[in-house]
Amino acid sequence: MTAELVVMNLEGVALAADSLVTVGREKTFDTVTKIHQLAHGLPVAIMLYNAGRFMELPWEVVVQEYRRHFATSRKKYLKLEDFVDDFLEFLKVNEAILSTEDQQSIVVARISDSLVEAIVTEILDQFKKDAFEMAQRISETRIEQIIENVISSRLKSISDKPVAFENDLEAFETELRKRHTDIILGLIKQHFDNLPLTEDQRNAVVNFIVMSFLRHWENPLYTGVVFAGYGVEDLTPKCISLDLEFLICGQIKHSNRTTTSIDFRTNSAAIIPYAQDDVVHTILSGRHPNFLHDLGKRLVREVGKERADELIKEVEQARFYGYTAPIMQALTSLPKEDLPLVAETIINLTSFMRKVSMRLETVGGPTDVALITKKDGFIWIKRKHYFEMQYNPRFIQ
Repeated sequence: MTAELVVMNLEGVALAADSLVTVGREKTFDTVTKIHQLAHGLPVAIMLYNAGRFMELPWEVVVQEYRRHFATSRKKYLKLEDFVDDFLEFLKVNEAILSTEDQQSIVVARISDSLVEAIVTEILDQFKKDAFEMAQRISETRIEQIIENVISSRLKSISDKPVAFENDLEAFETELRKRHTDIILGLIKQHFDNLPLTEDQRNAVVNFIVMSFLRHWENPLYTGVVFAGYGVEDLTPKCISLDLEFLICGQIKHSNRTTTSIDFRTNSAAIIPYAQDDVVHTILSGRHPNFLHDLGKRLVREVGKERADELIKEVEQARFYGYTAPIMQALTSLPKEDLPLVAETIINLTSFMRKVSMRLETVGGPTDVALITKKDGFIWIKRKHYFEMQYNPRFIQ
């Protein structure tokens, strides 16, 4: 996990990110760079969180390839949205380089493995529940029924999800099945080794996995990608984020595209957290995000749901005008030199809160900080290096 932040007002946009990456459930490294200048000489940055690689390639390699592409394309991007669209198109056009057959097979296997494992886990959990409730061994008929119910439920659930691609959906599905069905079947055999599975059920699991590639769902293996800065015609900063999953069989899957723009009327300042955001919300609202939920449950028991909803609404209104509004008002007039300090401080506070908790420290390491303004472009405020600068004069030049 990680903690990242974008702070914007009319003066510019600051980005801050920690350096920690979690591998598995216990191993961490605190040397990862998550902020990159997207194109040399231009006021645009890209910030990354969650998965540290795209199609098994380190993100810094992907970004560097895009920089080379941009340097030779001689395009002028009038809006920040143009950078985002061109970046996605660059990935798709360069599939043969950035997403080879081997890379695609690995990614398909990783996603499919997590899906099959989730099905088997749900089945086994149901076995344990039934065995505990009945205090006896489950019959073979009941075992078959549980397997059928879980697979059918999963298939129906994914069928109700929105389609991920507007064009060439059938062609993508056909190509996906042609190239990767053997991988999926191998994983099904591996995970269902000790469970009875009919041919129809096996086909249903394959269909479920294929449909998971075709539709939007909460895939934990995504990379959060944040673009921030200015296009040529942008007079105020913007921030555009999306979840990027894969580039397979000619299709690039992304979702949850969100744009935050600074303007002169309704949104003259913004603090936008990514990944772990509880500390940010605590600072902005004067309470932990879980507090209102816990308070609501207590109020429902004490005064009933209708009155509880009224009280929660009053509390939220008082919270906004008493805590959030003054902070945002001050941020609106903050000089550009202070924007990086705000972003860095909140990231460091998040790291501190993880350090004094009993959970795994999932935020930490040096904090990288950058500032982007219309006049000066992309400026590093703080940046870690994995080498000593004094021994690398060519890098400085």
